[in-house]
Amino acid sequence: MEFPVGFVGIPVFRYEDTEGKPIEEYQPRQIPPLLDVAEKFGVKVEFGPTVLGEGGSYNLVTNVIKLSQENPDTFFHELAHKAHSTFENLKPVQDPEQETVAQLSACVLAKLYGYDATSFSWNYIASYAEEKSPEAVGKLCMRVLSMVITFWTMILETHEKQEDAVPA
Repeated sequence: MEFPVGFVGIPVFRYEDTEGKPIEEYQPRQIPPLLDVAEKFGVKVEFGPTVLGEGGSYNLVTNVIKLSQENPDTFFHELAHKAHSTFENLKPVQDPEQETVAQLSACVLAKLYGYDATSFSWNYIASYAEEKSPEAVGKLCMRVLSMVITFWTMILETHEKQEDAVPA
């Protein structure tokens, strides 16, 4: 059996420019925790396939989180990017420090909500470290730790304010 090598599917037309029956809008089986925080931040959260096939993305320009999977830590990662963008102008590329801030924040939030993202988070952050040694990953994490604490505190405090505002 032969397989073509070196070919990548690239969208040619926008969904909006196509004709035919509408595609059913995807609804996740379970809404991720902290969705209220995204709403409070003015972020639109969309579920469905992403252009590049990644699990999720945050678009700084449109202020939209797009999720193509239901892992809460993916949502937490993108939410952390949004929180980070309120303090700094983020680079529009995969920056090692920005990605480490987002994933370390996601790992902490996942743990708080009963999900285990530690193994994935270590591997993800290691892919951005200068080398994949525990020392290099640890140094990268320590370099951004104060930002991580700021962002997940901001996220949790926003969530608590939302809960306090709901009448019993």
